[in-house]
Amino acid sequence: MALRLTVQDLNLNQIYDGLQPVDKLPEIGPTGRLFANLMPMAADVAFIAQRFRLAGENGRRLRGIARIGAQGIVFERFSADLPFSTELLASGAMTRADGQAAFRGEMSASSSDSLAMMIWLGQMAGFDPTALVEAFDREGWQRTGLAG
Repeated sequence: MALRLTVQDLNLNQIYDGLQPVDKLPEIGPTGRLFANLMPMAADVAFIAQRFRLAGENGRRLRGIARIGAQGIVFERFSADLPFSTELLASGAMTRADGQAAFRGEMSASSSDSLAMMIWLGQMAGFDPTALVEAFDREGWQRTGLAG
C-alpha cells in the first residue's frame, strides 16, 4: 500500500498529547486482536506539511518518506525546520521495545538558538532542563550542530 499526505498545516499536538507509555495502554480486546493481525501489512508513506505545531511551538517544512510496518518505521528521509531556527535531517529505523522508543540510523541537527531548543525538548520530555542550560557557556552554545 502506498500513501501520500500533503497538507498546509498539521497539528501534531493531538498526536503528542495522546502518546502513552506501552504499559499504560488498554488491554487488546477482540477488535484490537483483529487489527493487530492486519499490522504486518506494510505501507510506503510520503508526507509533506508546510507548517506544523508541536508542544506549543511552530515548525515548517516537515517532509519524509517512510515504510511503516509491524517492526516500526523506517525513514528513507526525514527533514523538518523545527522551532528556534533548528534544522533536523534523519534517515533510519524507529522501533519500540520494552516500552521505549529507539532510533537507529543517521541524524544531523543544527540550531542558531540551541539553549531555547534544549529547554523546549526538556519540557516535551517532562523535565526542567533549566539547571543544565544555565551551566552552559551561552556564547559557545548559542549556535550548535551535531551529527551522528
